[in-house]
Amino acid sequence: MDEVNFHIDDISMYVDNLMERNWKDYKYELYQCFKGFKSTEEERQYPYGHVTQEDWSWLCTFFENKYSEKRPKKDPVSRAHLPYKHRAWLK
Repeated sequence: MDEVNFHIDDISMYVDNLMERNWKDYKYELYQCFKGFKSTEEERQYPYGHVTQEDWSWLCTFFENKYSEKRPKKDPVSRAHLPYKHRAWLK
């Protein structure tokens, strides 16, 4: 059987994209499990699948911090300083 040469750019790019897609899918599954619990104590007690308790605790903290941030409201004062008026979707 032939060895795969990861130094070829096309193969390296394909493997990177494949790994990125798999990580995003797995992270989504983890977040869905995290979101399914009603309290923070309960979500930390029951890790997902084969995830260790320590890793699950870290992931819970990650999800709590990342998804609890609120986007700031757009400031009308800063929009007033734009050199043009936004007209998208207006007729």
